[in-house]
Amino acid sequence: MTRVLNLHYKDLKVPIVFQKISRDIIYGKNTIEKRGEDGIVYTHTNLTMDGTHILPTKGTTSHYIDPKGNYVVKTLIVNLEGYAILVVRSMFKKPVKLSKRILVKGYFNYDFESIYVLTSVNLENLTLLYLECEKLINHQKFFKFPYAYYDTTESKETILIPKDNNLFIFVGKYAEPIMISQMWKMLDTWINNEIF
Repeated sequence: MTRVLNLHYKDLKVPIVFQKISRDIIYGKNTIEKRGEDGIVYTHTNLTMDGTHILPTKGTTSHYIDPKGNYVVKTLIVNLEGYAILVVRSMFKKPVKLSKRILVKGYFNYDFESIYVLTSVNLENLTLLYLECEKLINHQKFFKFPYAYYDTTESKETILIPKDNNLFIFVGKYAEPIMISQMWKMLDTWINNEIF
């Protein structure tokens, strides 16, 4: 089932569906196979811990057990000190309000891992959102919002970019720029403090 993201900007409400753009188109693809000496292609599989059973592809899931081996229904997400960690709710659970912005030059401080083109059953509102994004570019800014496909403790950032009558979202993490001279100082400090 396709998940629908509801983007809101002022009075504009746009139900959005993502279509992922394959990075293979941009960077190419390298496929590696594992073969035996006889040339037969081997298939990777998962085994049970005792090595006696093969688990089908995508046939694994994770659950939690207590120290006695009992299945636990509900868990709390905490750090090593036992304090609760903030969980970012999935962006599909409630409308995403487009209120945050970044400068266009800030785009270069992100490490993007995925790009999606947006579609909608409401093309009129999608077009209006596109026009709002273009107005924002005239002020050297993009919309941004947290990206959390599922509930998570580590959300990513999403930047909304209009291009050639299409809206794209770029998903990734902010990467603080670092000067090369600072990088060398950090590496020297690390090397001098490490015991080999």
